[in-house]
Amino acid sequence: MISPNPVLFESSLAISNCSDAKSLPLNAIYLYSRSVNEFYPCETKFTQKTKKAGFTWLQKKLNIKGFRLTHESYIGTTDKTELSLTNTVVRTFKSKYDVSNDNPMSHLEFALKYDDLNLAFLKEVFSSVTHQTILNYIKANPNGK
Repeated sequence: MISPNPVLFESSLAISNCSDAKSLPLNAIYLYSRSVNEFYPCETKFTQKTKKAGFTWLQKKLNIKGFRLTHESYIGTTDKTELSLTNTVVRTFKSKYDVSNDNPMSHLEFALKYDDLNLAFLKEVFSSVTHQTILNYIKANPNGK
């Protein structure tokens, strides 16, 4: 069942044109309705401010190409999980999950906790980061969780 009417959800995600999945762009999101156990393909427009985190941040910052991530993480104002038409899990975390410093090792730690594990991508991350950066991070966080 697909909702024909635009709806505004509490998570600040504006939903429109929920009529036909064939007319949706590739970046459309499927919203899961717990009450009826169905996915609703909807064209979306994010109305909240989000910041990339984890592997999503690393891919952009380190300019890693050739990988399609199965999980994208963002820091925003509400917790929510969506599934895109390309079967990518798009997860937004509240600001309490934000990394302390925007550096590759902090985002790698976040990714290992919350993103899907991708060993080939991890290899590229470690190839893009200097050994000294890794050592400095370990020395600064010897008892990291």
